[in-house]
Amino acid sequence: MPMPSRTFKPSNLCIVKPILSKSSLSDAVSSLDLLRLKGIRIPSHVLATLLRHCSKTRFYREGKLIHLHLKLTGFKRPPTLLSNHLISMYFSCGDFAQARKVFDKMESRNLFTWNNMLSGYAKLGMMEQARSFLYRIPHKDYVSWNSIVVGYAHSGRFAEALRLYRQFRRLDVGYNQFSFAGVLIVSVKLKDFELCSQIHGQVLVVGFSSNVVISSLIVDAYAKCGKTDDARRLFDDMPVKDVRAWTTLVSGYAAWGDMELGAELFSQMPKNNSCSWTYLLRGYARNGMGHKALGVFREMIKHQVRPDHFTFSACFSACANITSLKHGKQIHSFLVQNNIKLTIIVVCAIIDMYAECGSLETAKRVFDLVGKK
Repeated sequence: MPMPSRTFKPSNLCIVKPILSKSSLSDAVSSLDLLRLKGIRIPSHVLATLLRHCSKTRFYREGKLIHLHLKLTGFKRPPTLLSNHLISMYFSCGDFAQARKVFDKMESRNLFTWNNMLSGYAKLGMMEQARSFLYRIPHKDYVSWNSIVVGYAHSGRFAEALRLYRQFRRLDVGYNQFSFAGVLIVSVKLKDFELCSQIHGQVLVVGFSSNVVISSLIVDAYAKCGKTDDARRLFDDMPVKDVRAWTTLVSGYAAWGDMELGAELFSQMPKNNSCSWTYLLRGYARNGMGHKALGVFREMIKHQVRPDHFTFSACFSACANITSLKHGKQIHSFLVQNNIKLTIIVVCAIIDMYAECGSLETAKRVFDLVGKK
């Protein structure tokens, strides 16, 4: 039974509101114990908000403390709302075992609960468990099917993703714009132009062609299939274009070596981000235009756009292609001076650059240095 507590009066609310608005998430969670000792019961919606923030930030420790707070205040079996948020938090933090424990202890479950478990397993790539939940859900909706199809697509099990998508489309459970995401991922990965065309037709029929996310995915699929003219026509017809749509087409031109059109489109973008700069840079590097790739990198730094590890990898690849040890050393020095953490992708690119530029001793030193860490 829940422990007796003081009524949550407006005066008590003023204690909680500053916690949520002014303090960090950690401070907010640590204050729960003090409020409990004072006999102040926190409303469920406040605890749900804290758990939602823990999910977004993947703050596992804080999420566990909220769960402990619930147990200490008499909720060993939290109500459905809070249990659903606990499940989301545990899956976001990768603790599927705790998520399952919360689910098993629930006295009342709704469709959101079942879909929560299914999508949680699917996002972790645990497709057998996700599939088991799909068939256990009493009344599946399109969210259930969307989650399983996208899960199989991201796991590289394309045939199963397609089979389940076709099974789903034969059912009368409705759909939304995300219902096409999983099968479009499959068409992109397989570079299947026929499949892409079929899905594009279905999107047109149901009236989702104006959705910028779906249209961007179709543009990406056409571009990956080498149908850059089709991709460009669809792009030009889009009523709204976000950064992703522009970047997708720039990437498509770069992937197929049409750097002139890729650079032209890039110059027309209303707003660039690190990803779009990197795709342009990598396009030049992969198409044997190392000096232009390095020029893009200089412009990127000039515009104060923060490069990521894919950017640096492409830069070192460009240096290797033109055997420019001088530029390679400069970029390596830039990494060291700015205390940028090296990923395995960047380290491999650095070693390859030194080796291709004839500096085998330096390549070995970088390799040995990384091996000691």
